[in-house]
Amino acid sequence: MKTPVHQITTTLTRYGEPDWLFLETLETLAAQDNIKMKVLVLDQKESIEVSKFCLENSSPDIELDYHVIPAKSLSFARNEAIRLCTTDILLYIDTDALAHKDWAAGMTNAMLTEKAAIAGGQIVPKWHRKTNFLHKSKVVLDQYSMLELGEETKIVAKVVGASFGLNIRLLGDLAQFDENLGRKDGKLLGGEETELCALATEAGLKIIYVGNAVVQHQVLPERLTFSWIAKRMYYGGYSRALRGGKPAPNNAVDGFSIYDYLALALLLPFYVIGYVKAKWLRYRVAPRSGIVFLYKRFHPIVLGADVHGYNLAKSLDSLGYEIFVAHTQNDGFTKSLKKPKNWLRALLYSKTAYLRISLKHPYTVNSIGLFFKLLGKKLVLEFNAPFEELGFDVQQQELMNRGKKHFKFLLRFTDGIVTVSDALKQHLLQEYGYSNVVVIPNGGEKFDEKTFNSYSPEPKLESFYLTFPKRIIWVANFEYIQGLSEAQRLSEQCSNNHIGLIIVDNSVNGELAKSFSGEHVYFLRNPSRDEIAYAVSHSMAGIAYYDMQKYEDLGLPFYNSPLKIYEYLANGLCVITNLSEQDIPHTYGRLIPSNSISDLEHLLSGNGANDTYRSWKEAALETELFLKSLSHKTGRLP
Repeated sequence: MKTPVHQITTTLTRYGEPDWLFLETLETLAAQDNIKMKVLVLDQKESIEVSKFCLENSSPDIELDYHVIPAKSLSFARNEAIRLCTTDILLYIDTDALAHKDWAAGMTNAMLTEKAAIAGGQIVPKWHRKTNFLHKSKVVLDQYSMLELGEETKIVAKVVGASFGLNIRLLGDLAQFDENLGRKDGKLLGGEETELCALATEAGLKIIYVGNAVVQHQVLPERLTFSWIAKRMYYGGYSRALRGGKPAPNNAVDGFSIYDYLALALLLPFYVIGYVKAKWLRYRVAPRSGIVFLYKRFHPIVLGADVHGYNLAKSLDSLGYEIFVAHTQNDGFTKSLKKPKNWLRALLYSKTAYLRISLKHPYTVNSIGLFFKLLGKKLVLEFNAPFEELGFDVQQQELMNRGKKHFKFLLRFTDGIVTVSDALKQHLLQEYGYSNVVVIPNGGEKFDEKTFNSYSPEPKLESFYLTFPKRIIWVANFEYIQGLSEAQRLSEQCSNNHIGLIIVDNSVNGELAKSFSGEHVYFLRNPSRDEIAYAVSHSMAGIAYYDMQKYEDLGLPFYNSPLKIYEYLANGLCVITNLSEQDIPHTYGRLIPSNSISDLEHLLSGNGANDTYRSWKEAALETELFLKSLSHKTGRLP
């Protein structure tokens, strides 16, 4: 039987809820109409009964995909669903919510029609015991995750966790939940979806309420008690303190009723106690160590420096560090120093200012680094190329001299330097007498469909892919040090073997195109990051040629740690190059010397046998180790 194409993904998880409750929700999902979907059943308490139900009740349109995951938190489970999701639309439903038959279709159709990044559905109660006056209060209904704003679709500020959906493609890097929030270990923490909505709003994305996508939220007898509601209010205040901002009731669009005022009189003290306790704990102990990460800018990704900055900062964030940056960036994880509260947090919780040298703006990010040094923080410089590199362009002599002078000044205050190669480490010792240097080569970003899912190749490029099923890519970022003549010879071989050659051309005036001809060559002129990711992912080998004579003319050894090589390797490509394993570490025997490519057809047929690569997480772990090891003395020789 042909496997159905899953239009969307839906997910639910349970921490300690009983099987019967879990199964009731699964029954409603298995009975959804007018939709094809995979249901990610993420169980934090393994159950043979639930696993068996999923196997027996999957259908060609609805696949119930059972997974057992670590029992950590609701936010962890939600992030795990994002990781496993292979579709644009991902719907979330609580374990104790019963979906109407057209819930999934209604949510999906509204999100696609309205081009919404986040959507919430209507949530109505199913009481399991007689209620009292408290349960008529909109404030109390909020604690039960109810949301009743009518039958229409409308724009809203936030959604409720019992029933909501994400368009992962539109959200991009924002599609993740703060694991400091969300229910865990019996604590009724919440607000993680509210925080995501706030970030989406800041990024200019659309959030909607879908009135015809309805679920019934089951309220069990033990949750109808005053003690449960009070506990929920306490953790409501606690969660609000963690994420900041002001309380905003979900259902009080028409104002408060007498029942709301009575409920507030009884329950507000519990909310206040939770809020005050969280605030006290938050400022008593820093939730995360911080790093003031001083790049001129690295998002959106345009240049190689952006690739390095973004991936290193993102990996350090995943290790638990707060990343403070000089500029506002919609990357989903950094905190801008343009906001006063982030300055305060950086001063309180950061131990290090990590500075990539900026020549064009020395009195912005460089000055911020010195400011934090004067306040007792460690100052670490990132040094990725000698200033003599500017000698490749005779018009840059003045900038080169100014850069060296400024760098010597910064060295007086520097606690350590991170560089990318042994050659640069030696250069720092010989040229500047500086020895407290660690070599941390670049990493490679592994692309998947989520990386470039907002990109659709032009018809001309799709036609090229069909014409040339075997393809090689050359990311020629800086043409003046690239091995142009070697690339031209390889192009001739490609033509003779009916192999496509994709050239990423970032030359100033598109001059690189004048050096190549033939139907087998396709130029990507100043492409976006998504375009490069797509092209690399759809190639079989990558080119990394360098003009060694240019380095010799300037009296420099080859000193680079080419991003392109690690990126090729991360995505399963072999690398055709005139460099050796001694020049580039961590390449795991997948460099193909340019003098041994006489049989390109045979070379490409063996591609993919080794998928080991150096990741950015490895680079981040090595960076973390160096930052922790810094001593009080500098590395300057006596």
